[in-house]
Amino acid sequence: MITEKEKDDIEKKISLLKNPMQSDSDNILHNSLQFEYKITYIAAGAIVSILVFANKHHIGTEYLLTGLILLLGALIMNLYSYIWYKNKLDKELDYFIDIRNGLLYKQDRSRDPVYYEKYKNLIDSPLPDFHKEIDETVIRKNKLADQFNKINLVLMIIGLIAISIYVILNL
Repeated sequence: MITEKEKDDIEKKISLLKNPMQSDSDNILHNSLQFEYKITYIAAGAIVSILVFANKHHIGTEYLLTGLILLLGALIMNLYSYIWYKNKLDKELDYFIDIRNGLLYKQDRSRDPVYYEKYKNLIDSPLPDFHKEIDETVIRKNKLADQFNKINLVLMIIGLIAISIYVILNL
C-alpha cells in the first residue's frame, strides 16, 4: 500500500504529464501546420511564377536554376519536416502515456506493471527531477523542429534572392 505522500506525488506527476500531452496535440493542429502551410504556398507559388517567367527570358539562367533548386529543396524539406515533426509528437505522446500508465500502476497495483518496470527510475524519482525530464523531452523535440524551420527559411530566402536577381537581369 502506498502512503498519502506517495499518492500525492503520483497525482502531481500525472498532472505534469497532462500539459505536455495536450500541448503536443495542439502543436500538431496549430503551430506547425500554420508555418508549414505558409512556407509551402510561398515556395510553390514562386516556383510556378518562375516557370511562367522563364519561358521568355534567358539572361542569368544560373540564378534561375539556383533559385529553383533552393525553392524545390525548401518545399521538399518542408513537406518532410511536417511528417518528421508529427512522428516525433506521436512518439513523445506515447512516451508520456506510458509514463502515466506506470504512475497509475504504482498508484493502483491492479494494472499491468510493464510501464512501471520500464520507467521505474523516472517514476520513482523526486518530483523536481521528474519535472526536469519531462521539460527536457519537450525542449529537445522543439529545438530540432526549430532547426528544420530555420534551414528551410534560409533555403527559401536565398532561393527568392537568386530568382529576384534573375528577374532584375531580364527586365
